[in-house]
Amino acid sequence: MATGFAYIDMRSVLHVVSEEETARKYSRGRIAEVDFEFGGGYPLLDGEPLIVSTDGTEKYGREVPQYILDLMDDL
Repeated sequence: MATGFAYIDMRSVLHVVSEEETARKYSRGRIAEVDFEFGGGYPLLDGEPLIVSTDGTEKYGREVPQYILDLMDDL
């Protein structure tokens, strides 16, 4: 597991980055400290980026884990 900072950007997409300052800069509001795998600015699912918008859909149609949906509700 890796500690990161999650935020939702101005286009309503969830991101996770390693630097709190970056999250604050690009967030549309709140940020949250998280402890799960991420890379390339996104949470990872089976080693692949999970690109999720606030409506709960994933760019490639994959199912979004409940912990990600809960996180997005908090943001």
